[in-house]
Amino acid sequence: MKMSLRFDRRALLLLTAAGLSLGMAVYSLHQIGPGVDFWAFYRAAREMLSGGSPYAAKEFVSAPALAVVLEPLARLPFWDAYWVFLAVTGLLGATAALFFGRELGWKHPELIAAGGFVAWVGFSSLLQGQIEALLLAVLLGSLVLMLRGRMLAAGLVLGLFWLKPDVMWPAVLFAGVALWPEWRALARYLTGLGLTSAAFVGLGAGFLPEWIHALTGLGAGAGGQPDLAGLPVLLEAAPRAWGLGTGFHSPVTWVLLAVALASLAWLAFRIATGSRWQRLPPDRRLLWAVGLSLGIWLLVTPYSHPYDDLLALPLLVIVIGRDAVWTGKWGPATALLLMAVAPIAWLWIPIGLAWVGVGALLIASISTFREEAAITPAKFGARASRQLGSAPSRQLAQPRSDPTGSPSP
Repeated sequence: MKMSLRFDRRALLLLTAAGLSLGMAVYSLHQIGPGVDFWAFYRAAREMLSGGSPYAAKEFVSAPALAVVLEPLARLPFWDAYWVFLAVTGLLGATAALFFGRELGWKHPELIAAGGFVAWVGFSSLLQGQIEALLLAVLLGSLVLMLRGRMLAAGLVLGLFWLKPDVMWPAVLFAGVALWPEWRALARYLTGLGLTSAAFVGLGAGFLPEWIHALTGLGAGAGGQPDLAGLPVLLEAAPRAWGLGTGFHSPVTWVLLAVALASLAWLAFRIATGSRWQRLPPDRRLLWAVGLSLGIWLLVTPYSHPYDDLLALPLLVIVIGRDAVWTGKWGPATALLLMAVAPIAWLWIPIGLAWVGVGALLIASISTFREEAAITPAKFGARASRQLGSAPSRQLAQPRSDPTGSPSP
């Protein structure tokens, strides 16, 4: 009876989160027009087709190579191009989520894919024609490849972080940190990363100065947008009489950035030298390193939108456990609900609250990590097979067995 009640509680929580997300998705159709962000990508690609600069298109600040890649779609009418873009990026993101869930031993990995894109952070990305579904595919795809020991291929895939380097950079850095001190694996990873980076940047080499100028302008205008996702958005609600400023014009933003970068530097040091981190199997160390680093950065970055929080999905998957087993606990349950609800609060509250969900997720992750790191190596396989959702990787970590000698699933 106890197990039945626990399952019912988890099912109720998941259904509540899905219901809230679906309801807000339908409501948002009257608030946000479809394709509003894809229009900037489409115009940039059209400019490239006509021999011009992609930055002649208003509000295009992405890497010039993105406009090059989208040139085939620019030959289509706008709405045809939008629906093709939505279908392809959505399919890539969902497929990567399925493979990621299977790699972690989920019996129902489709819950990860469905949850990611039913939630506002995923749905809004697809609705507006943003690239977050593609970024999710890059992130999860590279993690799956690394868990399978294919470091060169993982580096080649993660090299696409140049699509949005200001958000994705922690994943690139901490994936490498997690490999330390395995020099051969790290060298293969860095080789793949360098090859894709060179090719991607090279595709738009002639427009690099304009790209840097566009990014600089984006940073300068980070204030004045109450729908952003990071903690600095709270400055928009502060009385102007306080003189705090907004965005990069505020000393508060720089303090938050300094704290975040110091936290990330400390995290990198602990991953490389800490006893708790060393007790973790290599595959779990990789997942935690990438998940936590992205979570910290998404919490404080001065310029990100709620749909960027889709990249916190790997950390959420770790915290809720295999097949959402930990959603019966208050910490993971609260994190899951707030990740579903907080990003859509702007529909009623004139300030972004997406940071609330990411903050709750980071708090829950601390407790989960401490419990996991306390497991002795000899017991880890059996415990992981029941709760943690960690399937042994093929080369990154050797297959583990439980105390009875049975391989963990």
